[in-house]
Amino acid sequence: MKIQYKGSVSPEVLESESTRSVSEEQVTSSEASIKTQKDRFYLPVLNINHNHEWPSKPLEDRKHFTDEVATETCLGNCCGVEGLKGACCHLDPYDTEHVLGPLKGSDKDEWIRDILAWFRKRGLNLTRADVVIDYEEGKIIGETLFKDAPNNGIFQEPSAYPMLRFQVIGPRYACKFMNPVTYKCGIYAMRPNMCRTYLCNYVLTNFLVKTKSKPNTWQKVR
Repeated sequence: MKIQYKGSVSPEVLESESTRSVSEEQVTSSEASIKTQKDRFYLPVLNINHNHEWPSKPLEDRKHFTDEVATETCLGNCCGVEGLKGACCHLDPYDTEHVLGPLKGSDKDEWIRDILAWFRKRGLNLTRADVVIDYEEGKIIGETLFKDAPNNGIFQEPSAYPMLRFQVIGPRYACKFMNPVTYKCGIYAMRPNMCRTYLCNYVLTNFLVKTKSKPNTWQKVR
């Protein structure tokens, strides 16, 4: 088949225009893919551990971060995002802001021993590998499941371990012990100190809290 060119447009120009068009389409497609990827996952990048992500709320506008307020906030308005639940218990494969660890101090050995005994009393004979991820396995996880995360180097750091094992919930990963329906902690009474004492920066800048150093005093921390 013979292709006829109208006017003064040469084959070279058409080829150039075609190449540019394909290139532009690829860029547009790539940008759209990234945008869709971010938009379809209802777990926005929250920077929950960044000190200056949220302005400090005035003292008179702060509620006490009681168990009731914590439940209301963390299971429906996490980080001030309506409908968001338990962001600190999730892992984002495209922006690994944090991992579920490391377990330190008494958590590292005593808690693992105690939680395994707790499960045995309930008829579940779990092992350490069912509960936590250790360094050698974590390195492989970082190189595979989190290979697209710009800050996945944390998985290559021995100091990040042991970390709590995680599961798939929708398009994200979450702590193995998070109930995928209610988003509540399945081992709340036995959760490690890492979880008991953790307060994200949204909580610290918006509520009056009790801290480990002052467990009986409501205070403004940030």
